[in-house]
Amino acid sequence: MRQFVGGTLFHRLGAKRLIVGALLVQGLIQLSIPLTNSWLVYIALMTGLGFTFNLSFPAIQAFIGFRWKEQRRELFNIVYVANNLGMAIGTSLAGVIATSCGEQERSMEVSILPPGSSATAERPQPATLQPAS
Repeated sequence: MRQFVGGTLFHRLGAKRLIVGALLVQGLIQLSIPLTNSWLVYIALMTGLGFTFNLSFPAIQAFIGFRWKEQRRELFNIVYVANNLGMAIGTSLAGVIATSCGEQERSMEVSILPPGSSATAERPQPATLQPAS
């Protein structure tokens, strides 16, 4: 559905305006993610990020298809591979950054737990079921 909206906006606004606008909004959303302490705001920002990505990606593909008709297949593949590389490298870097932060990240994990519980506390074992007599 979101890609349908992106395709429609591509024809109404044009490739340049849609791609640049969506990428600017994506950048603003990504810059605001570390500034939030609320899970609801985080969820809203991530939803907005996914929506704006789905606005720009069909526009980029359509622009490639209209602009370079002879090299369309190669350029689609390059964009696809670059997107996958970005996802893989970004996820890997996020893991490295998260492990290097150590205790700072644990404070956020503990803040979402109910009062009186701990992320490192032992959890009670479930009761074993006894066969009915």
